[in-house]
Amino acid sequence: MTQLPTLTAYPNPVPNKLTMDRETFANSVHTYLNFFNDTFVPETNNLITNLNILSNEIQTVANNAANSEQMAYKWAAQDINVEVANGKYSALHYALKAYGSEQKAFLWAESETEVEDGKYSAKWWANQAQSITSYIDDLHISANTTWSSQKIVNSIDSLLLTYKASPPIITIKTNILDEEVVSGTFDCEPDEDIVIFADSGEVININRTNKTFIYVPPKINTDTSTDTIHAYCTKAGFLRSNETSVQVTIHNVDIDDGLINNDFQSNEQDSSGIIYT
Repeated sequence: MTQLPTLTAYPNPVPNKLTMDRETFANSVHTYLNFFNDTFVPETNNLITNLNILSNEIQTVANNAANSEQMAYKWAAQDINVEVANGKYSALHYALKAYGSEQKAFLWAESETEVEDGKYSAKWWANQAQSITSYIDDLHISANTTWSSQKIVNSIDSLLLTYKASPPIITIKTNILDEEVVSGTFDCEPDEDIVIFADSGEVININRTNKTFIYVPPKINTDTSTDTIHAYCTKAGFLRSNETSVQVTIHNVDIDDGLINNDFQSNEQDSSGIIYT
């Protein structure tokens, strides 16, 4: 801020006609006029210049203060979602947002109706859960109640443990040519179904009435190869027996043509009850 200069005081007695003789008064007036022209007038002009500068500075400060007041107001009370500066908002904006979040949090916790489209509060779901539990009864069987999920799992586990059926017995020729289609048989209990599949070849035409199936071996490029046929019985749609398997040896028909002989007709039976022919 500009500092105002101090005016120089007149250092001599002021001319006074009443107290001075004529010569002294004349000399005093001459000295006073010289001081007025040489010192007082320049200093006064300088003071006026500095007063004008100071006045402008004061106006600038006042304008800045007014702008600061406006900005202070905006930072305090600018409307919600209206920026005060780039990406920045007023205290009122954040206060209203916080209040809205508080209200939304309350609705998510306590509302008994939809909070958003198809979405409900914790209290609503708690009431639903309490209502559902009234339909769960692990002690009684009723058309109006159901078992809990744990009770259902335990019951299924119990059924699984009681179904310890032996693996099915399958009978099939075990030395075949790679172009030879052979049939086999299987044996399951009357209330059981059968699943048969091979690792490389194909099992087709499973006849559950006659208990037969057809095995189509894969075409091989080596002298011999092996394939495994698997089978297990199923019960009640989801229970299954242990699995059995039988390995067949496949001979390349181009290499081992005429290889089938009496050795292929021998019968063997292993400890699992699987019959190899």
